[in-house]
Amino acid sequence: MLDTRPAVAAALGRAAAELGVRVDVDAAVARLGPPLHDLLAEQLPAGEARRCAERYRRVYPVYGLPHARLLPGARQAVRAVHDRGGQAIVITGQSESTARHHLRHEGLGIGVVAGGVWGVRKAEVLRARSADAYVGDHPADIQAAHTAGALGVAVTTGGHRAGDLAEADVVLSTLEMFPAWLTDAIDTARRVGR
Repeated sequence: MLDTRPAVAAALGRAAAELGVRVDVDAAVARLGPPLHDLLAEQLPAGEARRCAERYRRVYPVYGLPHARLLPGARQAVRAVHDRGGQAIVITGQSESTARHHLRHEGLGIGVVAGGVWGVRKAEVLRARSADAYVGDHPADIQAAHTAGALGVAVTTGGHRAGDLAEADVVLSTLEMFPAWLTDAIDTARRVGR
């Protein structure tokens, strides 16, 4: 839905500067997906990683949020799901409060948000919501979709290219392609009697 890489970079850079620790912000941002604490633990001793992650959470609303960008086609993708009687949900490694703030700021009508969820744990949320498909930009998102018995729809809008997302049922280069794909998927399912 959003490109938060610039937001994470700004807030992480600020947090590291305030604490006086050296963090390779570009390296952390390039690997976004896992919890930030885990990424920081690759660069910092455990205590510093924890403090930096905590400081990041405090500074993100002021220094990060303004840098997040709505991805092209995100609004139309949500509308396509709603127009077809579905429910769009957001499952993210970011905190729920941060995700909700982003969604409110962009005016996206998404009521169900599960924050602080990473990797295959996303499958639990997908199962609980009886999701038919899950759109993600990380190989772990596709694994979660498949674990939940849902279609894995990959978009190459994050840090992973099509080859990295080859396990997906479909790979889209942008969310702008999603409404047409959804229409085709529903029409195909009706034709085969699903």
